[in-house]
Amino acid sequence: MSPIIAEILKITAALSAGVKEQYYGMLHDRSNMLSWVIEWPASIKDPLAYSGPDPNKFNFRETVRALDTNGKPTSWLLPFESADVIRPALVAPVTEFCDLILKPEVDRTTPDVAKSLHKTFTDCYDAPDGGFTGGYWSVEARNDRQNIYILGWDSRELHAKYSKTPLFDLELEKLAPFVASGEGLFTNLTRETNA
Repeated sequence: MSPIIAEILKITAALSAGVKEQYYGMLHDRSNMLSWVIEWPASIKDPLAYSGPDPNKFNFRETVRALDTNGKPTSWLLPFESADVIRPALVAPVTEFCDLILKPEVDRTTPDVAKSLHKTFTDCYDAPDGGFTGGYWSVEARNDRQNIYILGWDSRELHAKYSKTPLFDLELEKLAPFVASGEGLFTNLTRETNA
């Protein structure tokens, strides 16, 4: 995506929807993929269907779709109590988006599963060499099998060191029988604000 188009999209979305804060960055290991985090205001009841204040002049969703070579950009709707819970990850030197998808037959409310899903996040605070800056996790609003962790790190090297520890493996091994798939994507995000 050209920097000009990226800039136009950011500005248009911010001005047309009342977005006060958003972040964007290219993924480290997939340099052709853009990660874009938008903190939608409460006035936008369905951000994934939002097309703009006047879709005849500028249709936000159609413009985003047109930028994706497949015409189907991946969108996650992640409810958080407040933007403050994930901001430490978004402003970190390195942001990780970790996606864990549970198998269809798994009940996420089972105590062992629920505990391990949360502890996978909280264990990051105890990374032996440090490097974890904060973040949080959420269940995707349209797919209760999909768990998205937004985690901040001082560097990929510190994350890599942590990923080789028994603590890192502890909850992931407990979750392994219940998980269908998962991956971690890293980026350096740029913050845009519209006061």
